[in-house]
Amino acid sequence: MEPQPNPSSKSRENMLAIALVMLVGGMSLFFLYIISLGIVGNILSIGVVLTIVFSVHYLLWGRAFSAEVANERENLRRQDAREAARKIPESPVDAIQDLSRTQGIQER
Repeated sequence: MEPQPNPSSKSRENMLAIALVMLVGGMSLFFLYIISLGIVGNILSIGVVLTIVFSVHYLLWGRAFSAEVANERENLRRQDAREAARKIPESPVDAIQDLSRTQGIQER
């Protein structure tokens, strides 16, 4: 009989992986910070600030833009539905076509 796998072992594995990544990443960033006399920290902080600003701008602009074009989108959907209703198929879908007589057939 095999022992039942412990469900908490997956969470332990994930926590260990996260802790090791943070430890190694922190040591690497500290080393780069010391070697470059602080430039790496400044660049990272600028990157974080820009990411936050761009994210907020995208979220706010995206909501405003969606509200502006909602009516136009609905009008286009109605127009497409009207055109689809007007369009009459030339031949039934289940029609049999004689492919041996295609030489004299021209497009209309």
